[in-house]
Amino acid sequence: MFVLKNRRLSKNINRFLDVLLKSNKGMGKNEMIVAVEVGTSKVVAVLGKLTANKKVEVVEVATVKSRGVKRGIIYDIDEVIEVLDEVVNDLKQKTEEDIKTVFTNITGDGLRLLEKNASIPINHTVTFNDKEQLDNQNYHHVVGEDEKVVQFFPIYYKTADNEEMQDPIGKSTRRLTAYYNVLIGRKNPINDLKNCFENIDITVKEPLVGIIASADAVLTEEEKKNGVVVLDIGAGTTEMAIYVDGVLQHVKVIPFGGESVTNDIKTCYDILWKQAEQLKIEFGDAVPDNISKENNKDIAFIVNKKERLIPLKDLAKIVNARMDEIMDEAWRDIKSKHLQGKLKAGIVLTGGGAALKNLDVLLHQKMGLKVRLGKPSPSGNIMLGDLTAFRFATSVGMLLQGIHYAKQKEKLQLQKQAKNKGKGFLSSTKSFFSKIMNVDNDEF
Repeated sequence: MFVLKNRRLSKNINRFLDVLLKSNKGMGKNEMIVAVEVGTSKVVAVLGKLTANKKVEVVEVATVKSRGVKRGIIYDIDEVIEVLDEVVNDLKQKTEEDIKTVFTNITGDGLRLLEKNASIPINHTVTFNDKEQLDNQNYHHVVGEDEKVVQFFPIYYKTADNEEMQDPIGKSTRRLTAYYNVLIGRKNPINDLKNCFENIDITVKEPLVGIIASADAVLTEEEKKNGVVVLDIGAGTTEMAIYVDGVLQHVKVIPFGGESVTNDIKTCYDILWKQAEQLKIEFGDAVPDNISKENNKDIAFIVNKKERLIPLKDLAKIVNARMDEIMDEAWRDIKSKHLQGKLKAGIVLTGGGAALKNLDVLLHQKMGLKVRLGKPSPSGNIMLGDLTAFRFATSVGMLLQGIHYAKQKEKLQLQKQAKNKGKGFLSSTKSFFSKIMNVDNDEF
C-alpha cells in the first residue's frame, strides 16, 4: 500500500508541475511583425520575425509607388486600397506568409501634443496592472469632436506623498497620479487609413505616428535625455519631434518636403517631373555658396530633343530657396516653444530628403546647432538586413514599436496567468492534499 500511495503522489505531482510549465510560456518564437508605411511617394511593407531572444529579424521588404496620398493625407481611397493590396500581396508572395494584421503610420497636419494627468486610488504596492489601468485612462481624455488620442508618453508618476518617479511599480501609496504628454490626431484620416486596410482583409493592430517611429529608429536614449530635434524630410511633408529630458515635448508637421523642391525645379525650367527629380537627386545642393566659380559647371540634358544647359549654382539656388523656407518654419516653431536652449544633442536629420547634399550644413548655419545624419542602424532589438537607408527610418521605427507592443502584450498575459495560476494553485493544492488524505484514510 505504501508503494501505491507514492505512485498516486508522483502522478499528482507530475500533473501539477505540467500545468505550471504549460502556463508559463512567454512570447511565441518567430512571431511575425508587419509594418506598412504609407507615404506620399512610396508605400513600404516590411515583415520581421520575432526571434526566441526577442529581437526582430527583417525577413523581407516590398515597395511600390504611392498613389492617392498627398502630404500624408488620403485623397483617393480607391487608389490607396489598390496600392495597399499590391504591396501586401507582394510581401505575401515573397515570404509565403499569411498576413492578417499590420502596424501602420499616421501623419499629416492636425497632430498636437497636450499635457494631461490622471489618478487612481491604490492602498497597496503598485503593480503592473495598476500602472496599466492608469495609463489607459489617457484614451478617455476629452478632446475635440473630430479628434482622438493616438499615443501617450509618461512624463513622471507621483505618489500620495508627492514622491516623483519614472517607474512606480513596487511603490506603496494610497493614490497614484501620472502626468503625460498625450498626442492627439484627427479621427477621419485615421479611420480612412484603417478602412483601406479593412477593404483588403487586413486589421490594423495600432496606428503609429510616423515621426515618433522615425525618432525611435535614429535617436539614442542619451540624445533624448540631452535634448534633441529629429527632422524627417519626406516627399510630401517635413515632420519634427523634440525630446527633452527623455520625454517627447513637441511635434510639428510642415506641409512641404522633397517633392516641393522637385516641383520648383520642374516649374523654373519647364521640364518633366522625372527630369526635375533626377536633377535634384544627382546635382542638387542646399548651399549655393559652397559651389565655387571653378566648380560651377553646366549640367547638360535633353528636353524636346534639344540640349539644355543649367549652371550648378542656379540649380542650387532653387533647392536652397525651398529648403531654407522649410527650415525657417521649423526654427520658428522651436523658438515659439522656447526649446532652442535645451537642445544639447542638436538636430538629427532623417527621411529620404536627408540625402540632399549639404542640407546638414544649411541647418547648422541657420540654427547654430550641431547636426548629424540619422540612418536606421542595427541594435540590440533589431537586425536590419538592407533597411539602413534614410528613407526606411519610419518603417524600422514601426518594427521597433511592434516589439514594444508585443512585450506589453506578453506582460499582460503573464499578469493574467499569474492571477489564474494563483487561483489554480490553491485549488490544485487543496485537491492534491485531499487525495493524499483520502489515500491515508483508506489505509487506516
